[in-house]
Amino acid sequence: MIIVAQLFSPFKDLLKAIFTHHWIGKIVITAIVFVIVGFVFANKQSKEKTAFYSVLASLAIILLFFVYEFLS
Repeated sequence: MIIVAQLFSPFKDLLKAIFTHHWIGKIVITAIVFVIVGFVFANKQSKEKTAFYSVLASLAIILLFFVYEFLS
């Protein structure tokens, strides 16, 4: 969400309009997603594997964002 808000200002404006500040909106959405994902993966055996791959995906997205910003 942070990267999308940096690259696409209407998304940041939408968060401001709904939650009075874009950071509050990001926190609320993150908390909701965290709870939903927690319930979905509560009974799964591969929690560690899922967490590992989500961290790798997050790192790859952040790296791609920095490369994009550097090249543009």
